[in-house]
Amino acid sequence: MQPGPEFLALQQAVVGRYALVRELGRGGMGIVFLARDLALDRLVAIKLLPPALAGAGDARERFLREARTAAALAHPHIVPIHLVEERDGLVYFVMTYVEGETLGARIRRAGALPAAEAMRVVQEVAWALAHAHANGITHRDVKPDNVLLDGASGRVLVSDFGIARSASHHTPSDGVVRGTPQYASPEVLQGAPGDARSDIYSLGVTAWMAAAGRPPFERDSAAALALAHVNAPAPSLSGAARVPARFAAAVDRCLAKEPFARWQGADAFAGALDAARARGPGIPAPVRAFLREWESANGEIATAATAAGVAFAEAVGLPVYDLIVRGRVSFDASILSWIFIIIGVLATGLTKMRVLQMVSQSRGMMRAGFAHARIAAAQFVDEAERDDERQAADAVDRAQRREMLTVLGGSVLGTVAALGLAFSAANGVLVALGAAGAVALPTLAIRMALRLDADISKSPLPGRLLRGRLGRWIFRVAGMTLPESPKAAALEGPEPTALALGQAARELYLALPAATRAALAPDLLDLIAALERRALRANADRAGPGGFNTAVAALETIRLDLLRVSVHQLEPAAMTAELEQVRAMGDAVERRIAADAEVGALIRRG
Repeated sequence: MQPGPEFLALQQAVVGRYALVRELGRGGMGIVFLARDLALDRLVAIKLLPPALAGAGDARERFLREARTAAALAHPHIVPIHLVEERDGLVYFVMTYVEGETLGARIRRAGALPAAEAMRVVQEVAWALAHAHANGITHRDVKPDNVLLDGASGRVLVSDFGIARSASHHTPSDGVVRGTPQYASPEVLQGAPGDARSDIYSLGVTAWMAAAGRPPFERDSAAALALAHVNAPAPSLSGAARVPARFAAAVDRCLAKEPFARWQGADAFAGALDAARARGPGIPAPVRAFLREWESANGEIATAATAAGVAFAEAVGLPVYDLIVRGRVSFDASILSWIFIIIGVLATGLTKMRVLQMVSQSRGMMRAGFAHARIAAAQFVDEAERDDERQAADAVDRAQRREMLTVLGGSVLGTVAALGLAFSAANGVLVALGAAGAVALPTLAIRMALRLDADISKSPLPGRLLRGRLGRWIFRVAGMTLPESPKAAALEGPEPTALALGQAARELYLALPAATRAALAPDLLDLIAALERRALRANADRAGPGGFNTAVAALETIRLDLLRVSVHQLEPAAMTAELEQVRAMGDAVERRIAADAEVGALIRRG
């Protein structure tokens, strides 16, 4: 491909310092070239202000002033700017080259991001915006194409800080929507300059795009799109993507029409996402597969056991009813009773077979080094991660309850009809069908009733069974014939120190007798999860080693106290009292994060 005039002009302006390689892309805000820094022998990206804008004195001066201000930003999630320059009538800046793709390109290539990935990307962008806002810089062009995804590490970097302000948004002559207007806030579209809360609105649209694969408003023209952003209520993200309810609520608040109704700071939005993101260590793939199989087995076992109970109840109840009403047990009643017994035996056999399969799988998990306490701890983490998804799904379930009640009522009426057929003088085939229906339909009705009565705010039944006596018994039976205690499998997680301590504390807690656990603080597991999040935030972002060490020390205190409780060296009541000190340590981490952020902002300003 032949180089264009901009390529040749820029190469001449930077000759001897940078060697342009190729054009990476272009848009209304500029043309980006890949270049090599000759002095440092590294790849960089050079963004050239469009010549039409560079010729306007005010626009050029504003671009240079704000680009130099943005170059002073130093943050892990902001693309560093190395040089801002005007030479030979060209205005450009040099920045770090990120080898990867933009969030916009990723969405166009593969569609919406998984919920966990979308939350991570959005939170890292929010951290970058919070840093810029603390330094008095408003981005004014937050959109997926300005969010870079590092191909090697997956790290998110935001580009073009302070640059978008130098150019106004123009509606194309054909009226077709292109680019930035899809992400502009209502006040910006109405002519206001915008502020940090305008960035938060644009970030909300970007988050919507990342999670749903499309923007919240789609119109055929720029005018219609602007009217939608200004006047139309933004649809809730929960209706367009299966994401945690807390994430959807946080994004919905970003899209409030009035700036005062949005998050008042990007840091507050990022903090709200903490509750929506994963609250524990990564769960190894074999454990996650076992947990899914356990949930499936619970449903199958519950259904088969219910069917067996109904069949045996009818096998006993039918002769008794016949004896009371007729004074004798008829031949037909005896035949039907035996049919019910056979159905009950088959259902019991299915229950037994499924339980034995779970024992066998539990034995395999123990061989791999995953004992019951470790599985139970991982199940608690998995349950916490999926809690918001269950809440999001519950909104759909409520809309279907009328339909489910109809099915339930039909099952009851069908049961009555089936029993009538079974008790009638019909031929053998119809009697057998009636008997089968008399078992199947009550079973369906009971399962439907249990489903309608489920409370998603409580721990799901499969989790309670796994962490309770049934789970302990299955693993005890599975380990009876193992020749020796298997070596514990290594924990998986993105942060070995904090998350390994949290996982170990969970295992110790869940291995305690039920009475001992009841005597401890009811929010102990939630406290462990909160300390893990604070440790990760302190280590990865703002608070530095001091905050991280405090959070880790708090986790270690919980782990050691639980260890002492397990060997009867510490009373549960005494540990509950000590947890107040642990909570204070966690609060200290939060204060350290806020204080370090404020001090850093003051240093950068002064």
